[in-house]
Amino acid sequence: MKTTFERYVKKIVNQTDCTKEEKEDMFEELLLHLELSRDDLIKQGNTPKEAEKMALILFGNEWEIGSQI
Repeated sequence: MKTTFERYVKKIVNQTDCTKEEKEDMFEELLLHLELSRDDLIKQGNTPKEAEKMALILFGNEWEIGSQI
């Protein structure tokens, strides 16, 4: 089962006109960025669930991001 972050990043990557390899690289990079953001938010005292929501909000709307890449 895919995580919330994985589903979110997949929506972004699927909107790009990149090659399969570029999409895979982009997926990994965006996923790592979100996980690091979540981890920092947890260190700041947020619960894991709160930190996940906040990381997604801070990153932005997946449809806007995907259309801009």
